[in-house]
Amino acid sequence: MITRILTFCSYCIQTSAVSRLISRVFYYIYLKELQKHARAKIIVCERSSSNNVFIPNAFARGYLTLHEKRLLNSWYGLLVTSFIVKVTPDHYIYLRTSPEICISRLTAWNRVQEKHVGLDYLLSLHHRHESCQASEQNVITIQTEFTSTVTHNDCISSLDAILQSEL
Repeated sequence: MITRILTFCSYCIQTSAVSRLISRVFYYIYLKELQKHARAKIIVCERSSSNNVFIPNAFARGYLTLHEKRLLNSWYGLLVTSFIVKVTPDHYIYLRTSPEICISRLTAWNRVQEKHVGLDYLLSLHHRHESCQASEQNVITIQTEFTSTVTHNDCISSLDAILQSEL
């Protein structure tokens, strides 16, 4: 079921991600200009990059055609190279959680749209995220697997400390 849905919808989903990214880039450029005049620290956050994780994963699993993959990647290339203001992250914050914990959370949340997401799909995304983070500089990793010793509040405190000091 999930394979049929993703095969049908992957291009639309990634196109939507590209359009969101474009709007975020314009917002980022606006904030950078504002920051020059306000002398304030501005933080912009976004989910993981589609062109490094989700597009290659969808293509590898047969959810995107080669033409769709090339088109989406060309949009990202155009986006990165066509602005006067350099649009690259200063830092990456990687919230690391194992696929097994993710699948247990999906099961507990019991959302209809996530009902057919399998562990194999989450494993493939996890491996792509891990390899992307290994190849990037300025990555700050926070473990988000809550246990009896690591709680949700610990993760929030870690993120807050990072935002206050390093960024």
